[in-house]
Amino acid sequence: MERNNIERNASGLSRRSFITGAAAAGAIAAMGAVAGCAPSQASSPSSGASAETGGSGSSQAAGASAYDWAGPAPEPVTEFEETVDLTGQYLIVGAGMSGYAVATRLIELGEKVTLVAKTDSWTGIGGSVFAFNSSLAKQVGGEVDVEEALPRIMEMMSHNVDERLWRIFALRSGEAMDWACGICEEEGLTVIISEVEHGSLGEYPGTHNFAGGANCSFTTDKDPNSENRLPTTVGSPIMDFLPILERRCTEGGMSLNYSTTVEQLIKDDDGRVSGAVCTSAEGKTVGYVNARAVVLCTGDYTMDENMLKALCPMADSENVYKGFLEYATGDGQKLGVWAGAAMQDTMPHAPMIFSLPVECTMGQSPCALSSDEIRALYEDDPELLQRYQTADEAIIALTMSKNNLQVNANGERFNNEHCVMGYEGIQLLRQPGGKVFNIYTPNWMDYIPEQAGYLGGPVATKEDYALFMCPEGGFATIDELAEANDLPADTLKETIRRYNELCEKGYDEDFLKPAEYLCPIDENGPFYCIPTYSALLVCLGGLQTDPDLHVLDEAGEIIPGLYANGSVAGNFVGNNYTTVCPGLNFGRSLCFGYLLADYLSKNE
Repeated sequence: MERNNIERNASGLSRRSFITGAAAAGAIAAMGAVAGCAPSQASSPSSGASAETGGSGSSQAAGASAYDWAGPAPEPVTEFEETVDLTGQYLIVGAGMSGYAVATRLIELGEKVTLVAKTDSWTGIGGSVFAFNSSLAKQVGGEVDVEEALPRIMEMMSHNVDERLWRIFALRSGEAMDWACGICEEEGLTVIISEVEHGSLGEYPGTHNFAGGANCSFTTDKDPNSENRLPTTVGSPIMDFLPILERRCTEGGMSLNYSTTVEQLIKDDDGRVSGAVCTSAEGKTVGYVNARAVVLCTGDYTMDENMLKALCPMADSENVYKGFLEYATGDGQKLGVWAGAAMQDTMPHAPMIFSLPVECTMGQSPCALSSDEIRALYEDDPELLQRYQTADEAIIALTMSKNNLQVNANGERFNNEHCVMGYEGIQLLRQPGGKVFNIYTPNWMDYIPEQAGYLGGPVATKEDYALFMCPEGGFATIDELAEANDLPADTLKETIRRYNELCEKGYDEDFLKPAEYLCPIDENGPFYCIPTYSALLVCLGGLQTDPDLHVLDEAGEIIPGLYANGSVAGNFVGNNYTTVCPGLNFGRSLCFGYLLADYLSKNE
């Protein structure tokens, strides 16, 4: 049988055919019918009849691992309290975007799937999903010339990645997003694409948000035909999408087993990975055996101190806040190397370190009131609320704008504030305590360009921005602001004096911030401050794979039956996570999950 190769299929899409939409049209036609769905309760492991273990082989051999951080491989388990025969099924390990993308597509293709995850529900952090050149992006003017974009992205990553993976993503992520958009349309979600600032930050359009659910709703009228229906991405758009995938899978017959921890993988006598030894929610040892293939979709290792020190030392800094994903302990990476897999050859691994407001709200207002508190002031006036939301979305698209003054805990300016979120998070690491303070006065709004929050959406005007800068929450004096934020007042005043001097000159001779972003601090106040800190969201490093996501051993050979998708798969991000493709990690998980399912259905 001729093997269907993901990389080869990508090579069949030239830039010319891709941009004309021929590839996207073909992809949509190939999708087929999609079943309906919605959230379900977590279920316990399947309690069907036990299977004989006869030809199922045994778990991997115990002994020293090739990687000290993984520890020795556990002793093989050969006796199970319960055996689940997966003959004819795929075993997915992990319940995030990477796992559910594979599972959902496999179910649509008529395949049988069992999913196990140690968490008690679906999981994910973040909100947006990036893809190049989806049909929606083309409709709203967000088309990207990937032949120009890819070399730039590779330079950002020092070419220290598997460029074959990026080529596939550039040419086929739009196809996967069209599939996801079809699901959203059937489920009543609206997909919108964030507007981006095109200047020196250079972000690419393609950040898709799934709006209209409980977590990312609409600011006013819920009537889908209403002119007052403005979608919002405030919150976490992915929280409305993943429950939908979960329900589609369970309604399609998938066996869902939450609170089930994989302890080790099972190999057949010929070395093929065909199952896993798990501890169930009830504490039983369960053997899942005879699977057609096992797909690791277990995420990253931000909460494993030994892995951070060995693989991503930048993220091990005491100045980085950790703890967003308590379950991110590198399980899939360990399972893989215990089964003989190699880790990626890109070192050190790339962290996703963002600068986040202390209250951790991406659309936080630059004043003492939270965004929710400001919205409450406008809740009785739908028009004002709509205008406020328009401004809020635009400012988020501008990554809160960089017209402000940024100082460290010493009250000193330390960088060019006009920097993308991901790189700014790295810069914050160098500051005392990993914390900085963003200083504003109301004239800040005069320096923000009028812009839409999403492509094709309403444009925020100066009057709309004025609603965002709520007057009730400012500090009357610099001394009050300094005292409230434990900053040295005299140093801060001198820093503000110098910054205003540079703004008046129109030239930042200290840090070369572009002149159009030099917004002076109004000495009359009121004064506003958003403290931000470095926060580790994900460590992007994993198992060595080929472009078809087969997991490879130390000799570069395929480990039969074992695949990896998402953050557990390696060589996709180098240096540090770049936000020039906002939503890239979810986008990568969706794209390769969709493509891997098609590959598995044809070849496994």
